[in-house]
Amino acid sequence: RLQGKQKVRSIGAYPLISLKEAREAALEARKQLTQGLDPAAVKRDRKIKEAADADRFKRIGEEYPDKLRGEGRAPATMKKVEWLLSLAYADIGAKVITKISPADVLATLRRAIAGPLTTSPRGCARSDSRAARDSAAAPRACGRGG
Repeated sequence: RLQGKQKVRSIGAYPLISLKEAREAALEARKQLTQGLDPAAVKRDRKIKEAADADRFKRIGEEYPDKLRGEGRAPATMKKVEWLLSLAYADIGAKVITKISPADVLATLRRAIAGPLTTSPRGCARSDSRAARDSAAAPRACGRGG
């Protein structure tokens, strides 16, 4: 009971969730209730946080080199792409992909240009925009789950 109301929470289907796992989940829910927390709200908040973390530029950008490797790109190309993305991670890696503005990308490019250049500014912009384009094609970047 929470605030005088009884709530029922499904832990999962029997073959997928063992009896031991179900007991542990029930015990955890009881602990949360004794602390005055709603177990369903705690679970919902955790899922929202996990979804937000999955939509960060760095998380999605890390998938881009894997995609290129699958396409058979050259090792030199892969090294350059990973280096360029590492420059972007410092500035926009922690941002949610849908919240990155063109000004954020421009500021990242300006910082990359200010440092020692081993590639052209156009090359930096091209790699960042390709990673963003591929992430934008992912349903989670558009807020459609995924």
